Amino acid sequence: MNAFQKYIDEDDKKIANGYTLFMTYRLGYQVKLFKNRFFIEPSIGLTHWPVQTNVPQSFELVESKWPKYFGYEPGLHFGFNF
Repeated sequence: MNAFQKYIDEDDKKIANGYTLFMTYRLGYQVKLFKNRFFIEPSIGLTHWPVQTNVPQSFELVESKWPKYFGYEPGLHFGFNF
């Protein structure tokens, strides 16, 4: 997912514009049901944001406390095939 960001200070004044590339990686399996008309897809995911541009220093100081990835997260997708 692409995200264009507008950084605003405490006085609601724009500091900078930036860009973040947000990535999600999933590993799972699709279980087909009812003659392949429906499916359930359990998965495990990992998210991270490898590209962040033009981040103001005041924001970077706060963001540096956390890693640029989020640990494993469970997922459960379900759907209908046409």
